[in-house]
Amino acid sequence: SSALVALLHPHKVAVSSLAATSFLGASLEAAFLVLITGTMMALVSGNDHVGPLWGMSIKLTTAVAAAGALVFVRLAFAALAVKLSADLTARVTIAQRRRLADSYLLSSWAVQQAEPTGRLQELLTTFVTRVTGAVTTVTQAITALLSLLAFLGAGLIVDPLATLAVIVALGVLGAILGPLRQRTRRMSRRWSRANLEFAN
Repeated sequence: SSALVALLHPHKVAVSSLAATSFLGASLEAAFLVLITGTMMALVSGNDHVGPLWGMSIKLTTAVAAAGALVFVRLAFAALAVKLSADLTARVTIAQRRRLADSYLLSSWAVQQAEPTGRLQELLTTFVTRVTGAVTTVTQAITALLSLLAFLGAGLIVDPLATLAVIVALGVLGAILGPLRQRTRRMSRRWSRANLEFAN
C-alpha cells in the first residue's frame, strides 16, 4: 500500500479530482433514488405532493423535473469520472515506462550486461501493465468507497436502523475476505517471478 501511495503521490491532484467527482456523483444518485422513491409512493397513494423529503414537501411535477435533472447531472459526473480515471492511468503508464527506460539506458554498459536477458522488455510491458492495473483498482476502490459513503449517508437519513445493520454486515464481510486478500498477494508474487523467469 505504501508503494501505491508513493506511486500516486505525483498525481494527487488527479486522484483528488476523481474522488470529489465520484462522491458528488454518488450523492446525486442517492438523492435521485430517494426522490424517485418518494414520487412513486405519492403516485400510488394519489397525492399531488412528494414528501416530506428532507423536511419539506414538493409538488409532484417539481419532483419529476428534479429527478430528471439529477439523472442528467449524474451522467455528466460519471463521464467526467471515467475521463479522469483514464487520464490518470495513461499518465502513470507513461511515467513508469519512461522511468524504467531511462534507468536502464542511462546506466553503464556493465550494469546493462549484468541484467538478465528479457528483463527490460518484461518490466516495460507486463510489469507496467500490472502497475497501471493496480492504479485502476485503487481508483475504482476510491470511487466505490465514496459511493458507498454517499449511499450510507442517504440511508442514515431515510432509515438509520437498516443502514446500521448494513454497516455491520459490511464489517463482517470485510473480516471474512481478509485471508483471501493475503492469498491473492502471495499468488501475485509467484506470478511475477514466473514471468521474469519466462522472459529470461
